[in-house]
Amino acid sequence: MTQTRDLVTVIVPFHNCRDFLGHAISSVLAQSHQDWELILVDDGSTDDSAEAALPFLSDGRVSLVRQPNAGAGAARNAGFARASGASAFVVFLDGDDVLPPEFLVRAIEQLASRPDSTAVRTTAVLVDAEGHRIEAADFATHMNTRRVLDGRRFVPLEPSRDITFLELFDQSRLYPPACALIRTEAVRTVGGFASHLAGAEDWYFFMRLARLGPIAVMDAPQVSYRRHSSNATSDPVRYVRAARRNWSMTYHAPDITRAERRSLSKVWRARQRDLAQAKWHLALSSPRSRLGTPRLRLAAESCGHLLLWRPPKFWMRTGLRRAVDAPSDPRVGYGWHT
Repeated sequence: MTQTRDLVTVIVPFHNCRDFLGHAISSVLAQSHQDWELILVDDGSTDDSAEAALPFLSDGRVSLVRQPNAGAGAARNAGFARASGASAFVVFLDGDDVLPPEFLVRAIEQLASRPDSTAVRTTAVLVDAEGHRIEAADFATHMNTRRVLDGRRFVPLEPSRDITFLELFDQSRLYPPACALIRTEAVRTVGGFASHLAGAEDWYFFMRLARLGPIAVMDAPQVSYRRHSSNATSDPVRYVRAARRNWSMTYHAPDITRAERRSLSKVWRARQRDLAQAKWHLALSSPRSRLGTPRLRLAAESCGHLLLWRPPKFWMRTGLRRAVDAPSDPRVGYGWHT
């Protein structure tokens, strides 16, 4: 019989998610591990999403919170504030994603064998609006393409290796948030999500978790990550501004030790060298125009990366109109987007 020490708090923030919310909720009800509480947070929906959730409230483990629209990070924090004091683990499930039935059982078993870990992470598969799997080889490759700094260069990292603070400072392969079962105490320690980092709050959250302790990895079962007309596009400028704040807040955090900052500096400089090299090659291969603008811009950006020795402090407060890491050429990317 499941013990109360294995109580899982599942938090589902949603905004105008009427067509998919029932699937997300049903995937929690269908878990093999049944010792859970489900906290639904209506983040200012303007459709009847909340009404779609009402029938599920007949299960005493399910509750609904309503708040004005404040973003996913704030909604997750609102849900976590209502977690039971007996909660041992947390899952942040977006209202349009789906957990596989064995997820909680497998993840709890994995964490039980890894007391040093703050969380355990699986991967995701893309599904469409109807829940059919999307065969996206580039997404699968992206999720499993990891790297770690070895000396002055990045080298490939086995997908089964623990996820660390330094790896996440470079880049994240940990999304959607539902891919992770997290120790409740670890969430309390890091203080939840930084809601002002809209677009990169998940990344910053998991980076702080990894600083507490490694994030273990399991290869199955996989979470269904839904792509549909309401979420299939992204705002690159918004994302990069949030990412810059993420890097700057982490690098200049007052509690970062000298040793940690030295390690972050090495990762940062290696990252900038990679970007500089990529943009320089693109500059050389770009077609000539009358004024040579594409080549000049890419060449200038390449030099800029080499001069960027650390994330500037002012990135914490604001953002440049044009992001340093934003790709001026579509062949230079910073993440996977549909």
